[in-house]
Amino acid sequence: MHHFDSKPLPYTCTQLFAQVADIERYPAFHEMTIDWHFKSLPENHCEVSVEITLLLQPGLLTYPLEKRLGQSSSQLLRLFENRARSLYSRA
Repeated sequence: MHHFDSKPLPYTCTQLFAQVADIERYPAFHEMTIDWHFKSLPENHCEVSVEITLLLQPGLLTYPLEKRLGQSSSQLLRLFENRARSLYSRA
């Protein structure tokens, strides 16, 4: 099972990469991979993408879990954006 989300953010790719690299602050995930991608945009902005893959056996729960995974990746991107805002926004 696989889901992908992307969003442009008003922070540099260097800042956002540092945020992702701080893995000690993230909970442990089992049988799931989360890949982050960064694309530089004009005006020191960055498009950040999150790609989540969850290893599941086919069965009755596959469709509901796939739908939930899409919601989870969107929520993860929103949480990431909120954290970036608290770290990098100028007062």
